[in-house]
Amino acid sequence: MLQFFTKKNITILLAVLFLGAVSYISFGFLPVLKVEGTSAGYSEFQKVYGAIGAFDKISRKSASPPEDLKKMALESMIESKLLDELIKEANPELAKKAEELVQKTLLENKNLSLDEASKKLYRISAADFQKLVLLPQAKKDALSDYYESNPERLADLWTALLKTAKIQIYYPGFYWEGGEVKIKN
Repeated sequence: MLQFFTKKNITILLAVLFLGAVSYISFGFLPVLKVEGTSAGYSEFQKVYGAIGAFDKISRKSASPPEDLKKMALESMIESKLLDELIKEANPELAKKAEELVQKTLLENKNLSLDEASKKLYRISAADFQKLVLLPQAKKDALSDYYESNPERLADLWTALLKTAKIQIYYPGFYWEGGEVKIKN
């Protein structure tokens, strides 16, 4: 057994571990945050952050600081995961309704080049635009429709979820406290 621990074998083992770690990070498997047990990876964060940054550049005279854009990206990702939690509690069929709403909207607007628009405005693919922008909005709309007769109930549920949700942020320089993302000083 001691013969295995030669200098050559240790070097090979360290190289394999290093390449594995680089691959793990490069492909976005590194978790950035966890909401109620559901993780979101670095690759998703990069897409959201890039989309927010691209849109910010064309919508303002001066670009927002990178820390503010990262905070917005984390908030967007958390909101998306919390919407899923609310939908599970309210009526799991709402997730399907939201998907159908997105598909219906896209079919009704065939002249709209979603691929071009998403790349120009957000610098992401049409599929990512659907997942990161359109679907969360459709989920909000589905929840609003579901609680149409009692919108205060939805507001109360959202506020309670923000306060009680188990959220961990692993991205350096940020943390979750009091129902919001905060930047470490």
